[in-house]
Amino acid sequence: MLNATNCYVCKTCNGKISTRDIDEGTTPFGIACKMEGCKGIMYSRFYRPMEGDPPVTFEWYRRRWQWFMSRMERDHHDKGGLFLRPAQVDMAAKAIEAAEGFRRGK
Repeated sequence: MLNATNCYVCKTCNGKISTRDIDEGTTPFGIACKMEGCKGIMYSRFYRPMEGDPPVTFEWYRRRWQWFMSRMERDHHDKGGLFLRPAQVDMAAKAIEAAEGFRRGK
């Protein structure tokens, strides 16, 4: 779901991350825990936001360069699968925000 936000929760350490889908595609139900030192599995909350969810720190995206993928990754890609990475800073939005702040004397 494009621009949808999801939360993943680890059953081992209770850590949470929030993700955003920046491309259309499918995302997995479970991923390796992203909390430092934890070897657990984080499970999707199926796009049901709850109060207290952390801000988005990861994003699901569609890879563009298939020749850099392993066979397993290419199979996932060919079936519509998205890949997870740390959230990218929207440089254009930051530049506009900075310019508006400059105009206001901040």
